[in-house]
Amino acid sequence: MGLVPIAERQADNGDISGLTRTALLYPMILGIPLFFLPVFVSVMFGSKVVTPIMNAIPDWLMHGLVISGGLLPAVGFSLTLMMIGKDKYIPYFILGFILVAVLKIPTIVAAVIAGCVATAILVMKQELHKENSDTAEKSINKGGASNG
Repeated sequence: MGLVPIAERQADNGDISGLTRTALLYPMILGIPLFFLPVFVSVMFGSKVVTPIMNAIPDWLMHGLVISGGLLPAVGFSLTLMMIGKDKYIPYFILGFILVAVLKIPTIVAAVIAGCVATAILVMKQELHKENSDTAEKSINKGGASNG
């Protein structure tokens, strides 16, 4: 049983302190044996303890973990695409992915390039909007002058 049903019940009952405990305290308490203790033991006792544990893990499990690790970039890629949510931004996202993953351009450089491209697009859109509004204003003035 997870913590979410407990938190939902506490939220339904208006139990703010219980909800706070469920959201903040209980995950920390669960995190101690799951995260803190393995790292602490690994750091405290070093490779003489970690190596036998790693050697005891079956090959099929290690192979599964390697495959899962290889899938993580694809999962992150798809989650980011889902969060973007607008089809018109996907080409920019794919371009950034190609720059970083395929061409091995550093992330900071890709971010600067993206900023330049975004600025250029913004300036072009503003100029186009200004030209369109100027053209529309001139056609309204010409139409109004000839009719009056």
